[in-house]
Amino acid sequence: MSCSSCQNGIFESVSRRCISVCPSQQYPSVISSSLMCLNCSSVCAECTGSPVNCAQCPNNTYLINNTCLAVCPDTYFADSQVGICFGCISPCLSCSDEVTCTRCSDSYLFAAASGQCLSVCPDGYYNVTNPNVGQSKYVCSTCLPECLTCNSATSCLMCKNGVQMNGQCLSMCPPHMFAQAGTCFNCTLPCL
Repeated sequence: MSCSSCQNGIFESVSRRCISVCPSQQYPSVISSSLMCLNCSSVCAECTGSPVNCAQCPNNTYLINNTCLAVCPDTYFADSQVGICFGCISPCLSCSDEVTCTRCSDSYLFAAASGQCLSVCPDGYYNVTNPNVGQSKYVCSTCLPECLTCNSATSCLMCKNGVQMNGQCLSMCPPHMFAQAGTCFNCTLPCL
């Protein structure tokens, strides 16, 4: 049976019949006091209320604020299993999932090994300005393996084992020096 309008239900213009729910890729809307199914925009797999108010996105696009995008914006990551952009944890500017940052806001250090944004680098790392544009301004870089803490790629402040002298780790202080708090100091005369 072909209809031009419906007393009860929704008029579906393609099949010209009365239905209770609009089919996929259509949404119900009132036109001239009749409830009709209208097509969603091609940017939406499903929509509600208007053709561009997306409720679900086509493959390889992601839903954020009722809009489908090919790439999630900064501070969001794409969950390809559900096709939705989810927010990164603060202070991430970008992230690969809900707990792994890939870029930090300028007042934080990026620790690539853990995917975290930190206010201070952990032991075994030192902070350095990142020369790469579009990435975190500051990053935590790895110290030498023998360093517990360091202030550059080649200078230890504290050693994992032994003592520190002039940024280097030694098993013991050289003659005429003594160790205090893991650092070698010169003996004062008349001591040897």
